[in-house]
Amino acid sequence: AVDDSGVVCWGWNDSGQMDVPLLSNPTQVSAGAAHTCALDDSGVVCWGFIGSGRITDVPPLSDPNQVSAGYEHTCAVDDSGVVCWGNNADGRTDVP
Repeated sequence: AVDDSGVVCWGWNDSGQMDVPLLSNPTQVSAGAAHTCALDDSGVVCWGFIGSGRITDVPPLSDPNQVSAGYEHTCAVDDSGVVCWGNNADGRTDVP
């Protein structure tokens, strides 16, 4: 959740998905299967499980305004449209 103190996470932390990094004015957070992503002044920041497809390695984005973490993948909306990264099993990152 995002509250007055920033991003607050709770639950199972087996992959570091609750270890919130330093964020600058976070406005949105999304929890995936074993990773978490937030939107802050610097753009999209992800942490936790780095396995399949390196889902915490955020690609270059142009002024992102939304983020959604899924099962071993993440998608964001930026000036170019929808951008997805991570494990592409079953076409998870293939944007139609």
